[in-house]
Amino acid sequence: MNKDIIFEDLGYDPTEWDLLIERQRTLVAKHKKNPEILKVYFQDHWRDKLRRFLGEARADRYVAGEELIARTGLFTPEILGFGRARGLSYVKMQYIDGVELISVIQWLSENEYGQILNEILKQFGELVGILHKAGLVHGDLRAGNVLCKIQKNTIQQVLIDHDRSRKVGFKKHEQLRNLMQLSMVERNVFTYERIDQIFDGYNVHMNYSNEQLNSLKKQAINWGESRKNLDRIRTLPEKHCLWCEENLKPILRDIQIQIQKGV
Repeated sequence: MNKDIIFEDLGYDPTEWDLLIERQRTLVAKHKKNPEILKVYFQDHWRDKLRRFLGEARADRYVAGEELIARTGLFTPEILGFGRARGLSYVKMQYIDGVELISVIQWLSENEYGQILNEILKQFGELVGILHKAGLVHGDLRAGNVLCKIQKNTIQQVLIDHDRSRKVGFKKHEQLRNLMQLSMVERNVFTYERIDQIFDGYNVHMNYSNEQLNSLKKQAINWGESRKNLDRIRTLPEKHCLWCEENLKPILRDIQIQIQKGV
């Protein structure tokens, strides 16, 4: 479908938006002047058509999922609007000035900030622990679906893509799937020792015994590696590298001091 027609169907001027992502079932654009993101879902898959017939759209699920996450106290981008039009559904939300966690992980790894990287991974695990402690799961909890932004000289991690965030049904299986997803990065960056940091952070809120935690870790890693689709570490995008140099590098000393103080 033509991008301009899509925007016009939704009541937006296509000249005011920059296209960021265009996939088979989704489109993401950023407003040229305002800090806004527009995510459009194409409801052409049979499951989407069935849900639409039953009165539910992916945008509805996104908003519901984000509301659940926000109740845990975790930061979520503000929803500015959502709706449907001609087989489409959309969510307009607050733009987050940051980069994907996977880019921050890669930049820290390449620049040999190992201690800070371990702390970031532990924070990632804590975020997931908060989610699971509240009985929730995220639909695709890989490092590409977490944004990092600077907040008062610290790195704040923000979950995105909530159209499959939900209360758990088969709790142990769904939570294990999340644990499998969060370790799915090539082992030259996500070494087993660094995965340990994620699980240590996770257990701050879950309070498993060492035996239980090690069992979960083993199951998650084995499941992830059996899928043979670990996220490949690509050449760090120039704009992500620039963001890290301009926004992350100046606060690394403050983060290092916080680590040393045990803050």
